[in-house]
Amino acid sequence: MSFATRAAATGLLLLALTACGGSGAANVPTSGPGAPSGQAATEQPAATSAPAATTAPAATAAPTSAPAATALPTRVPNPAQWTGYRDALGRWSISYPANLLSPAGLSDGLMVFISKDRGFFVAVDSRDTATADPDALRARAKAALTQIYGSRPATIDALEQTDVPWQAGVRFATAKGSEGTAVYTVDGPAGHQWTYGLIYGYKTQGSQQLRETLYQTIAKLQLNPPSAGSTNAAEGLPTKVQQPILDAAWAKLKPQYPKDALLIGLIGTEGEYAAALATPAGQRLLFVYLQRHAGMWAVVEASSIPSSEILRQKGIPESLIQASDAYFVIDLTSGRVQDPRAGLNGYISAPRIADGFARLFVVPADSEQRDAVTMLFKREGTTWTWLSAGTAFPEDDLLKLGVPKSLWPYGDSVHGPA
Repeated sequence: MSFATRAAATGLLLLALTACGGSGAANVPTSGPGAPSGQAATEQPAATSAPAATTAPAATAAPTSAPAATALPTRVPNPAQWTGYRDALGRWSISYPANLLSPAGLSDGLMVFISKDRGFFVAVDSRDTATADPDALRARAKAALTQIYGSRPATIDALEQTDVPWQAGVRFATAKGSEGTAVYTVDGPAGHQWTYGLIYGYKTQGSQQLRETLYQTIAKLQLNPPSAGSTNAAEGLPTKVQQPILDAAWAKLKPQYPKDALLIGLIGTEGEYAAALATPAGQRLLFVYLQRHAGMWAVVEASSIPSSEILRQKGIPESLIQASDAYFVIDLTSGRVQDPRAGLNGYISAPRIADGFARLFVVPADSEQRDAVTMLFKREGTTWTWLSAGTAFPEDDLLKLGVPKSLWPYGDSVHGPA
């Protein structure tokens, strides 16, 4: 299971740049205006620390000083050298050769995979959006390029056409002899649209084998836009769906923590499977997976460090394995509510999520003799933050908080454990 964190390497990236002058696989432009040509970024991003990989350890940190931009004599990686990386929100994933490229997070939503000589890179730009206008996408491409290189490239020209699934793009070149392409697209249903950008650059005089590796990496990009039918929707899950899942998880886990307060939050469901997060007070959280058989829910896996391979063998859908908005909101709620000194027995309802806001219920067990509480959260970039909590929210208060009208209804709650 991958809940990758992002590296913060902007300062070292700009230092290196200055020192050097300057729902399927995504297609690689191979001909026409979308095809790569020329030379790559001699302005050289540098990674400080690599985010956690999904299937193998991330690449080691790059040195803080910018190495000389020399060609990298290396071979095309074999399959064992490819490492999986998944975006923290689960919106995209990619495989990259960890012996040749290192990941560096420049900002929320912008991740660069850069070669050791800082001359070859692939970047993925991912964020929610309100428009699919081609001019707006090209403007975003220019902003991302300026961030990657530390200054705007010398020339940026619009592409007349792009390969599927990309809708708009630019070709760029720097004054120091770097060149590349940036293509963008918007995917997802109305109200849940997501912008994706793919940016890559290379050196004309650099390693041809490394350039081939660059194209192989691009071909391994997988996009996972939001779905209106997922649990990350304003309408949420009805009580009759949530209640038996939470009760089954409680019945399985509470006997293991008879003296510890236990808080269980429902992340989401897909088909006959469900995912939840259980937080015993003062102890490590547990990722809980359930399966429904003959109308009854049962826990099939509960672990603090679940194996993605084992989960797949048990039939757990990929959408429940990867980190999602709902996971981050449930985790943030558990961290605020579950006090290690006392703790709370209870449930967290599946979050209702829309337009960068989330709303859920925290429902104490009967033994707690407390009222259920509504919690509101807001996302800024890829980070969710607590917004407010209370037993009642008048519409005037919701309006002041900026909560979208789709989340004004209280939604379906659940009954706390007995």
